[in-house]
Amino acid sequence: MTERSRKIEEILRRREIDFLLHFSRDCNADSIEELGIFPVTELEKRNIDYQKNDYKRLDGRKNCISLSIYNINYLFLRTLCHEQKWKYQYFIYYINPKILLEGNRSFFCYENAAKSEFKNASDEYLSQPERLNDFFIGDNTNKPFSPQAEILFEGNIPPKYICEWKVFNHENNYQYVL
Repeated sequence: MTERSRKIEEILRRREIDFLLHFSRDCNADSIEELGIFPVTELEKRNIDYQKNDYKRLDGRKNCISLSIYNINYLFLRTLCHEQKWKYQYFIYYINPKILLEGNRSFFCYENAAKSEFKNASDEYLSQPERLNDFFIGDNTNKPFSPQAEILFEGNIPPKYICEWKVFNHENNYQYVL
């Protein structure tokens, strides 16, 4: 295990982070169950049929998967659902956080990754384990201070790291705001 992975593992342990979250449209569920979660660039390269969550992807990192800690980015997800008039359901995937130790790069953004301070920051800076600690205020919390804090994971998430999933729709959307 690399020094970086050891530092991330320590943060996950100390903060008691038991899962990461990702959401996707329900029509993507079969391929996610079979193949795992892929960033847009990999989906297109492999010619996998999928429906995008985010057509704008303002962070510019189509080679990354957006992950949340503790809560999904409910501000963005609710906006999507309202724009689509609740036409679609979304699945919320619970991901084993050990995926962050597998050697792929992760970029830690304590706010929305599309903000200029993250778009203008170097990959080296954003991938430092210390940036993961920036998500939190104080030592005794595992809840990021911003609902839009996100980890941009560069790589694929194999099915073995997907622990469970739940449906997010107009009837149960508030249960995901913990």
